[in-house]
Amino acid sequence: MKILLIAVGIDNKYGKGLQEVNKRRIITPMLGLPYLAACTPSDIEIKIINETHGLITEYETTDIVCISGMTMHTNS
Repeated sequence: MKILLIAVGIDNKYGKGLQEVNKRRIITPMLGLPYLAACTPSDIEIKIINETHGLITEYETTDIVCISGMTMHTNS
């Protein structure tokens, strides 16, 4: 079984203003996805993608996709 965990980033057309503001702040890393990965049995393949380092450009076939993010990173 393959699981893909995605941490939603602000590196997109809607988060441009937030990027400038966040350069001057201390940003606490989101630990929810690493905690899930640590609790998952070792026979399950897990990949974590952090979109703050760039948007996803390639898609893989996985059984489960989990998406996590913060409210300030959404386009409302």
